[in-house]
Amino acid sequence: MVIEKQFTILAFLFGIFAVVLIPPFQSPDEYNHWYRAYQLTEGVWKGVRTADARLGGVIPIRMQQCVAKFQPLKFDYARKTGFDTIQQYLKLPLEKEKTAFVDFTNTAMYAPTAYIPQVATLFVLKKLNVPPLYMMYIGRLVMLLYWIGMMYIALIIMPFRKKSLAILALLPASIFIHSTWNADIVTNGLCFVLMAWIFKIAVEKKDLSVGQQILLGAMVVWIALNKIVYTPFVLLLLINPKTTQKIRLVVLTLIASIAVILWWQMQTQPLYIPYENYHPQYVDNQELLRCVDPKAQMQFVLMHPFHFIKIILPSYIADAGGMMSNYVGKFGWEANFLPRPLLICLFLMVLIQIMKDFTPMSLRTRLYMGAIGALMCVLFAGLMYALWCPVGGNRIWNFQGRYFIAIFPMFFFALPYWKDFKRWLNPIFFSSNSYYGILIFAYFYSIFQILQRYYF
Repeated sequence: MVIEKQFTILAFLFGIFAVVLIPPFQSPDEYNHWYRAYQLTEGVWKGVRTADARLGGVIPIRMQQCVAKFQPLKFDYARKTGFDTIQQYLKLPLEKEKTAFVDFTNTAMYAPTAYIPQVATLFVLKKLNVPPLYMMYIGRLVMLLYWIGMMYIALIIMPFRKKSLAILALLPASIFIHSTWNADIVTNGLCFVLMAWIFKIAVEKKDLSVGQQILLGAMVVWIALNKIVYTPFVLLLLINPKTTQKIRLVVLTLIASIAVILWWQMQTQPLYIPYENYHPQYVDNQELLRCVDPKAQMQFVLMHPFHFIKIILPSYIADAGGMMSNYVGKFGWEANFLPRPLLICLFLMVLIQIMKDFTPMSLRTRLYMGAIGALMCVLFAGLMYALWCPVGGNRIWNFQGRYFIAIFPMFFFALPYWKDFKRWLNPIFFSSNSYYGILIFAYFYSIFQILQRYYF
């Protein structure tokens, strides 16, 4: 069976469990993404800032009631829910004409392009007057299918290390986050398809048609608008051989991406409200922190660039363990990790599989790929420093592994091919398709942990 089909079967079977078993709104920022997507179906293309210092939008009261029922599960490890409770709230009608303003500060400024599948799904479900909790579950399923579809395309296009790409996409944490309403699913899918396409271009060493150039440039601009830190993906086009066509395409795409990003920043910057200025009645339930001011933080970085530079690496090192655990095997908001031995086994499986998977890329090219990944890490650190850290702080934080799903492959694929792995390790560890067995065991253990955490 070809790798694309193997991936599809595994991702769908375990993804269905994730869709159904994770209680409503127990994935990072899920209800705020749900609200933002619904707001877009109403034709409101950016968040609303009210005169009394709130940021969000007008949402049906029934949707808010569903969130209010299950939101207390978040970070309260002693609290449980039940399938009977979920079944009860599935019957709650939408009643979309009854609305109220709700705050969702951390997603109100997301670009509409990050929600295209979600908005299309909600638009149809609204017309059918589907109950809100059914909307939530159907939307999860749609996003899982979107992710599987995009990865299927990427695996078909990928000219080398297909199995390695499939394993990265099949990690338990990847399946969990891509079975939710998270807006990063759209961006991650685009990034993997773009990455595979550019690798194919590099291997085939062919010029692109005008249509292909427009499509590739549009994908990069779309990705940049959704997540500015992924803009450097276009630099992969400069993998040898460099041509005048590629250089021109990179320059034009970067210009277009920067222009679109600046335009969106101009639209959304007036919406931002610091913690200190937010409506006091609602501020403590928002993703806002004291002493955080993105504009003032960026001014500080420009005035003290070496302070920012010197804290990047120590901050990454300090968060490395949690970040990699989050990337490999985590579900829900909280510290719901797979057992450490299993996390280590999964991580070793990834490393070994990649290094025994052939790559035609030279050392110089692989170092270049790693440099692009490092650039994205620096940009991400700057974003986190601006959005989550006190002005002038000595530590950057919020390096959650899910944010690096599209970045880490740059480092993994930069690893060398070592053919002796097959001779030395295959008889002992990870022979042929043994990684499927490890993944399946991790999936079932995850299901056990989900049931234990939320239901029993």
